[in-house]
Amino acid sequence: MKSAETDPLLGLALGAMALAAEAALRLAGAAQGQLLEASAESKQYLGSRLLPEVEDT
Repeated sequence: MKSAETDPLLGLALGAMALAAEAALRLAGAAQGQLLEASAESKQYLGSRLLPEVEDT
C-alpha cells in the first residue's frame, strides 16, 4: 500500500481533502454566527411585539 510520502498524487489528494474540510469548517462557523445573530434579532423583535401586549392585560 502506498503512503502520501511516496505517492505524490495521494499527497495532493489528501491536501485537497484537508483544504475542503477547512473550507467547510469556516463556512459552518460563518453560518453559525449568522444564525446566532438572526436568533438574537428575532428574540428582540418578538420581545418588542409580544411583551407590550402581555403587559397591557
